[in-house]
Amino acid sequence: KVVAINEAVHKEMDDGNVMLSADLKNNSDKQIKELVVAFAAWDIDGNPIKLKSASGTSEDAYVKRINMGDVTVAAGQTWMADSGDDVMGYKVAPELSNIAYVKAAVISATMEDGGSWSNPYYDQWKTTYENVKLEDWMK
Repeated sequence: KVVAINEAVHKEMDDGNVMLSADLKNNSDKQIKELVVAFAAWDIDGNPIKLKSASGTSEDAYVKRINMGDVTVAAGQTWMADSGDDVMGYKVAPELSNIAYVKAAVISATMEDGGSWSNPYYDQWKTTYENVKLEDWMK
């Protein structure tokens, strides 16, 4: 994998909203300038949560595709999602504060030199996690 997810996180922000984000490892020899990442989330009982943006401007979905533009991840480096106040990811609606578990996958990456990479396993990831109860995919 050119870009790997080390950990998906959810963090309550100062404004009361929850931000979904992920720690990413750039396994390539090129600098990344843009990422498209997908998120899925579940409540404490393992029920899938239909994600809704805090702004209400996008369609609700069990798997959300997020363009995380303007990131810089040097070759071989890890980008930490929860590195202080500068958290980049997907801000969910306040009523979704019951998120207990998060999974993330990189869909694609654009490199500084204009090249790109698409995750060949993304469709399988989406099928595994989209609107599926936690216990169903843990078996």
